[in-house]
Amino acid sequence: MPEKKATILIADDDPRLQRLTQYNLEQQGFRVLVASDGSEALAIAQQQVPDLILLDVEMPALDGFEVLRRLRRDPQTKDILVIFLTSRGEIADKVQAFDAGADDYQVKPIDMAELEVRVRALLARRVRPIETEAPPRGLLFCPFSARGGVGVSSLAVNLAVSLARLWGEPVPLVDLALEAGTAALMLDLRPTYTWADLAEYPLEEVELALVQGYLIPHDSGVQVLSAPRESQAAASVTGPLVSKVLELLRDNHAFVVVDTPSNFTETTLTALDMADQILLTLAPDLASVKTSTQVLDVFALLEYNQERVIPVLNNVFPEGGLSRKDMETALGTGFRAVIPHARALFVDGINHGHPVVLGAPTTPPALIIQQIAYHLSPVERRNQPPAEPSEMWLRIQRAQRK
Repeated sequence: MPEKKATILIADDDPRLQRLTQYNLEQQGFRVLVASDGSEALAIAQQQVPDLILLDVEMPALDGFEVLRRLRRDPQTKDILVIFLTSRGEIADKVQAFDAGADDYQVKPIDMAELEVRVRALLARRVRPIETEAPPRGLLFCPFSARGGVGVSSLAVNLAVSLARLWGEPVPLVDLALEAGTAALMLDLRPTYTWADLAEYPLEEVELALVQGYLIPHDSGVQVLSAPRESQAAASVTGPLVSKVLELLRDNHAFVVVDTPSNFTETTLTALDMADQILLTLAPDLASVKTSTQVLDVFALLEYNQERVIPVLNNVFPEGGLSRKDMETALGTGFRAVIPHARALFVDGINHGHPVVLGAPTTPPALIIQQIAYHLSPVERRNQPPAEPSEMWLRIQRAQRK
């Protein structure tokens, strides 16, 4: 018998049937979510990842077949159990449903007792695949600076979007600027849930499905874990919580990007300790050079491998900044990437919630960030063209040949 906490999503545009089914399932101890059209069903499934979906075929926005096809294409939702509940009882309809990946099919009118049996049987039969070896761990990237105002958040957001668009898969963007995070704002997202809500759970209850329920999806493929809405809630987010969430995310995604604040608090250090690459971001001024030199000293004390630290020069001034050569001499290391000045582009992108790599993808700063994303990706990915190359991937290949 399944656990009583199993979550079931009812996706049906008939409010009477929706209420009746919800009532019966709740009486049996299930947690029930409801959606009245295909788009809403897909959004809820991606955000909360239910155990099972009762899916109507004929719905507004997206029909049930298209909803199921999209669920099966998404690694996050591909294993959700789906039972079609529909008035369409033709053999052709059933074949189409099972071809799309349905687990069961019931023709309306629905017998609630039979439905409960089918639901319980599917949940009880579900067996997780046995893995003979641990899957490869995803890469964790942390843009960072000990000085604010040098474009760390812009780099984090645009990097996450570039990775998602390059490889056509979800990329979590974790906002650790807990007191004043802007990652959701930069993507024109309005978070319902944030780190503060996740922090209410005991650490032992924080599992992948729970964390995924707090990720806000963006059209680019980025999924944002938003900073708290109120700065005082930042104190509820601890280093152990950050460590567990980041481990869960990178164990289940190829890439994770963390937007870090300009400090060395416990939560920031947790992310930096775990990072595969730290993108140390500088503006062309003395303050950036001084703070970054101090940061490199801290990293040395922490025994970070120098190969993990990638200095990035972000030209936030139109003119009059320090020369690249003088900065590299002062730092004792060279820049791996230089983002050209384009203040108007970045400000416009922030104000409209549309990152520059989406709004102006062929401009010099956007191209540089896309190339950073490409070269941070594993070499085996770069050597193997995607089955369906994105426009961003093709753009980078054209630039490589010049």
